[in-house]
Amino acid sequence: MVLDYLDNKSFQGFLENCFKWLKKDGQILLVFPHPVRMVADLSKYFMRVAGTNRTPWGEMVPYNHRTVGDYINGVIKAGFEIKEVIEPELPKESINDDSDAYKRYSAGPMRLAIYAVKNG
Repeated sequence: MVLDYLDNKSFQGFLENCFKWLKKDGQILLVFPHPVRMVADLSKYFMRVAGTNRTPWGEMVPYNHRTVGDYINGVIKAGFEIKEVIEPELPKESINDDSDAYKRYSAGPMRLAIYAVKNG
């Protein structure tokens, strides 16, 4: 959730710096809380607002909402070639789990991961 602290300009600058710092064929794996999970009301998904969010341990932290497209396009704009976009699913063997945690984590994607390389 560290990158969610950054406003859009700082986030893009971070990606561009990563591109500069990596050697040719360098790889980056970015993992974010899935944007769909970060809005309480999906009708507000496209409202790219800054605010705060509560961590699992109860602390309020800065949060800058971005859409899936914002993350992907930011990586491309920085110069990376995206190799894979991953929205990890719960293991199939946990399907019969009736716990509250399973219900919460299986309600939608929890994370968004972007794997990219520097080709230039």
